[in-house]
Amino acid sequence: MLFKSSLPILLLLSPVAFARPMAQEVVYVTITLPAEGQSAPTPTPPPPAPAAKAAATTTDTTTQPTIQPTTQPQPQANYAAASGSKRGLAYNNESPSLQPWVSHPKISWGHCWASVDFSLPQSLEFVPTLADLTPDSLPYWDANVKKALARQTGETKYLQFLNEPDQPGQKALTDPASAAAAFKQYMNKYAAPNVKLGSPSVTNGVVNGMGLEYLKKFLAACQGCTIDFIPVHWYGCGDGCAVAQDVALFKEQIQDAINLASGKPVWIPEFQHLGSLESQKTFLESVLPWLDNKPEIERYAYFMVKNGFLLTDNQLNEVASAYVS
Repeated sequence: MLFKSSLPILLLLSPVAFARPMAQEVVYVTITLPAEGQSAPTPTPPPPAPAAKAAATTTDTTTQPTIQPTTQPQPQANYAAASGSKRGLAYNNESPSLQPWVSHPKISWGHCWASVDFSLPQSLEFVPTLADLTPDSLPYWDANVKKALARQTGETKYLQFLNEPDQPGQKALTDPASAAAAFKQYMNKYAAPNVKLGSPSVTNGVVNGMGLEYLKKFLAACQGCTIDFIPVHWYGCGDGCAVAQDVALFKEQIQDAINLASGKPVWIPEFQHLGSLESQKTFLESVLPWLDNKPEIERYAYFMVKNGFLLTDNQLNEVASAYVS
C-alpha cells in the first residue's frame, strides 16, 4: 500500500512527488503482511530518514505445480461483469473478525494482498493476489488459485497481479517489461471466459516512471496478455489538504486511469483520504455515490479493516458506517 501521509500510522516511508502539484511534504507509507502463522509487527511512528517501501507479503502452505507459460486472446471489457456490490474489504491476517461486515449488503468481496483468504467469511467473495514473485508468494500461487476459484461462486471469477510493482521498495518488478513477462507466465494460463485477470495494481506516484506511467509501459509490453481489468491505488495528501481538494484529486486521478484503461473496467483495491475519522467520513460520503454511479468503476476497497482505520476498539467506527451505508 502506498500513500502520502504525515501521520505516524504505519511502517516505512520515502518522499516522492505526485502528479497534482501542491505545496506540502509528501511521504509514502507501507504495511507489510507477515508469513502465514506469524504475528504482524506493531505499527510504529515514521523514522526520520526515508526508507524503501516493502511489499505486502504472506507465506502460504500449499505446493506449487509446474508452471507453463501460455497466451490468450484479449477480450473486450464488460462493465457489468462484477457480481454484487462494488464495495469490498481490504484486510490482512491481523484484522479482527470480519463477520460483522457480512450483515451489510453493500460489502460483497475482499482481498488481503495474498493468495490465501485468512479469515474472510465464506459469504464474501475472495479475490486472490499474486503480490510478488518472492518465495513468500510464488511457490504457492497455482495451488491457492485453484482453491480461490473453487471458493468463488459467482459466474465470473477474478485474479489480481502484483502489488505496487512501480514502487522501488516493493518485492515485485519495477521493470514493466519483466512484469509483462511474468504476467504471461503466471497469469495468462488462467484466462477464460469466466476468469478475469487484472493488470498490476499501481500507485498514484508520478516520479521515476511510477503510477499510470508504469501502467502504460506494462500494457505496451504485455502483447498477447489477457488483461480484463485495471486496478489502481490512491492515497490523499497528508498535510493541510481539505476534503474537497482530495475529492477533486481522487476523481481526477481515477478518471485518468479510466482513460488509460481504454474501455476495460477499473478497480481501486486501496484508497484513503488521510485525515481525521470525521474528515474520512466526509470524504467517503462525497466519493462513494460518484464511484457507484461510474459504470467504468467495477470494484473498490477502502483502506483498511484495522484499528485506527475502519475500526476503533475492534468495532466499526464512523468511517466504516459511512462505507457500508
